[in-house]
Amino acid sequence: SPSASPLSDQLAGKVRGQPALAGAMTISKKAAKAGFEWDDMAGVWDKVHEELDELKEAVASGDKAHAQEELGDVLFTLVNVARWCSIDPEAGLAGTNHRFLDRFSRVETALGGQLQGRSIKELEGLWQQAKAAIRAGQNRQP
Repeated sequence: SPSASPLSDQLAGKVRGQPALAGAMTISKKAAKAGFEWDDMAGVWDKVHEELDELKEAVASGDKAHAQEELGDVLFTLVNVARWCSIDPEAGLAGTNHRFLDRFSRVETALGGQLQGRSIKELEGLWQQAKAAIRAGQNRQP
């Protein structure tokens, strides 16, 4: 017989008010601990690819609500990848945001702030130059 306070109810209370990424990690950890877990990392990667395919189909269908659900599934599955690899998804995304803004600001500077009307090829070239400059440890010019 089900317990008076099933895990799903406990988790719903626990994640209420948490940011979605942190809540997904909490749910993922507790569900895995309760036995709802893949056998190996290959199963996790299979799920990532399955969810990505479902997202592509939902986007192609033009159904925004369905696409949003599928995007959530992809993100939740990537949180599971993070859990399996002992990686902090919040720190990972925060780092990506920082790197993106650093590179983007260099592209803006190179174009004098005029991105409109530029080809994606030109923008991508400047993006790659920015990445290389950062890797080489070059500081931004004032």
